[in-house]
Amino acid sequence: MPATRSENLEWLMSHRLRVLIVDDNQDMVGMLQAVLELQGYEVKGIYSALTIAADVVEFEPDVVVLDIAMPGRTGWAAAREIRSMPAVKRKVTLIALSGEYLNAPDKAMWKKSGFDHFVVKTSDPMLLVELISSCGGEPKT
Repeated sequence: MPATRSENLEWLMSHRLRVLIVDDNQDMVGMLQAVLELQGYEVKGIYSALTIAADVVEFEPDVVVLDIAMPGRTGWAAAREIRSMPAVKRKVTLIALSGEYLNAPDKAMWKKSGFDHFVVKTSDPMLLVELISSCGGEPKT
């Protein structure tokens, strides 16, 4: 018996990648959230990395996009915390997002902090969409 329309919608909703965007620039979060939601991702935006552990446990993202330069706590520190969390039972893809920190020592730092990818903040947002779509991720069930 073929699946009903509501069953198909339920399956689609449960298998969308979840993306957590963390940036103190609210306009950037809003713009990225809108672009990613239009592409079919489930997105949550937050404006500080101070509560990153609780946000990751609660939202269970497949991908976390972290600004590097944020007041109170850097994206580097947040990435290290995520990587050390025993509550994160599967691999979360971490993407560093920054308009600064573009030289070689800084790029070495993002790798050392546990980031998988680096995106320049001023890039076309569709580059981030392409990167996220290439990350795959486990279905949300």
